[in-house]
Amino acid sequence: MQQLQAERGKLTAEQDRLYAERERIKKQLKEVETVKGNVDRILKTEVREAERAVII
Repeated sequence: MQQLQAERGKLTAEQDRLYAERERIKKQLKEVETVKGNVDRILKTEVREAERAVII
């Protein structure tokens, strides 16, 4: 019984570690998506301005 409880404790600790890592990765992904959106928006603005300069 003690062996099973020890194994359960190890597995619970591993699960907690993995959940924390998952949350950290999700936060990083959200930051990357925000940066990507900002870059895309900036590049679209620059493309539109360059197209207007060619038309004029």
